[in-house]
Amino acid sequence: MKRNLTKTGLSLAILVATLLLGAVLTAHAQAPIFTIEPAILSTANGGTISVYASSAAGVTFVPTTTVRMVGYGLLSTQVVNPLALQAVVPPGLAAGTYTLQALGTSDGDYDLGTIRLVAPLKNSLQQKRKA
Repeated sequence: MKRNLTKTGLSLAILVATLLLGAVLTAHAQAPIFTIEPAILSTANGGTISVYASSAAGVTFVPTTTVRMVGYGLLSTQVVNPLALQAVVPPGLAAGTYTLQALGTSDGDYDLGTIRLVAPLKNSLQQKRKA
């Protein structure tokens, strides 16, 4: 009887260890990969960006997915298909690097990556004329 309890205890310990390992591996599954194009926009013009999700990641955009530009707010967003969306960055924002987030995907909210807004270069000829 004592031998059966030891075997049962050992089997139970192996089962628990296996379940814990499976949970850890699941928690560290590959994070979704997103691509943003273009990655640089002019502050003067803003523009439309396209965001693509990797089909291997298992995350899809749904009709209500919205892009948030951290430090600015929500962008006008159009979901093109489950793996692509477009968002409009308005003109006149401050130059800098902004983090983009997808809110309300099929699997929650995700950081998409960053875009950079740059001030337009001033024409050196115009600067010389003013001098």
